[in-house]
Amino acid sequence: LFPYTTLFRSKVNAFMYEELQVVKATKNLSDKVKMGCIGTILYVYFEEKRGYEVEFVNDDYETLDILTVGETDIEIVENNMR
Repeated sequence: LFPYTTLFRSKVNAFMYEELQVVKATKNLSDKVKMGCIGTILYVYFEEKRGYEVEFVNDDYETLDILTVGETDIEIVENNMR
């Protein structure tokens, strides 16, 4: 493998969460997205400061908001169940 590929893989593996994982907000993130709100990670930002673009939904799975959040703003929903 080229050194760039190895570096890229090590950066990706260092992230706590992955795209398409189901998460919940650990605190109120906006007027619409409150603590415990369920969302799906749409994109992982690979900058030095980690970030995640998450689509948060209501109980009917309608989009409430799409927010860029940090690692401490979300946590994994175990077994993708509420």
